[in-house]
Amino acid sequence: MKKRYFIILVLLAAIISTSAQATLVKPLNLQNLVGIATYVVKATVTDKVIEEDVYESGAIVNYYTLEIKEWVKGTPPSGMEKEIIIKQLASGEFTQGSKTIRQNVGFPEYEIGKTYVFFLPKPHAVSGLLAPIGLMQGVFEVQTDKQGKETIPALTKRAKLLSKGLVVKKNQAFLSKQLNAAASGSDNTYSSFKSMINSVKGEAE
Repeated sequence: MKKRYFIILVLLAAIISTSAQATLVKPLNLQNLVGIATYVVKATVTDKVIEEDVYESGAIVNYYTLEIKEWVKGTPPSGMEKEIIIKQLASGEFTQGSKTIRQNVGFPEYEIGKTYVFFLPKPHAVSGLLAPIGLMQGVFEVQTDKQGKETIPALTKRAKLLSKGLVVKKNQAFLSKQLNAAASGSDNTYSSFKSMINSVKGEAE
């Protein structure tokens, strides 16, 4: 019984932490995302493994292997410059032997072979769980258009939210201009998005 209580407490702590500081309640603009994230990376998902996390969280988790294409923010941990593995709670019904576990946690899932920009915190200190900042708010799929240019189609839909409540600083005009371009669909390129992230980083430094 004590073990069960411990697992429940660990899961609650992990969900609170990896849900990015109550971001399920408050929408985040670009300055919030960049400011809260320890790491911002562009990465391709190369593997996904679902299993019971018997050593830490006690839950069913997804292990995603990410091949890092670029570290946009943060210094990569030693030995993880090219590849990292992130662990998230999995949703669904899972049977192992005589035990059935049902989880409905609403965490984002990623497809093998696809590339994303992830805004990531540090892994939870106890459970090792890790989810993007604001869950789906901190994930942007990268696609390649017919001209071979990397784009982020979701920027067109999410630009208004990302620009809402921006604090006026020296680069705020640039951010507003770029986000307006993204909202109109005239510039939703990865390079433009990276420039916006770097401008926010510059304000904070």
